[in-house]
Amino acid sequence: MVVGGGSAVITRKGATEMMKLVVTSLQRVLATLFAFATLLVFLNCVHANAVSEKVSDSQDPIGSARTPPFAPSLKRSGELRYLLKHDCGSCHGMTLKGGLGPALTRDALKGRSVEEIASVIRYGRSALGMPPWSPFLSQEEALWLAGILKDED
Repeated sequence: MVVGGGSAVITRKGATEMMKLVVTSLQRVLATLFAFATLLVFLNCVHANAVSEKVSDSQDPIGSARTPPFAPSLKRSGELRYLLKHDCGSCHGMTLKGGLGPALTRDALKGRSVEEIASVIRYGRSALGMPPWSPFLSQEEALWLAGILKDED
């Protein structure tokens, strides 16, 4: 930075250095937010285990969607529906019509296969801020959730 005559002039090199500092700071903030979000997901899964026994088909937070061939136990399906409503809903909107993340409605998912959706669920999209759910979901469970979202037979 060059200072003279009561005004400050930032050189190209100084501006580049400042931009590097800003980018580094933003990367650290995003890494911290991602770690915090991962912790919240973990805690929510623990909470889902505690309340899943209270969720029955009549209290289904997602609705009466048809399910694909694999069907988890009643307890696990309650946990998965709770996860879909609360964890997915925290980014995709509580009604899954969009929020920070895109809508997960049947219309929004047209043209995407259940397998493709399940892959995104399991492995995430880190460039877009979508965390991977593979530590919490099996392939079959991800396919089941994708089927719920697509409302397939």
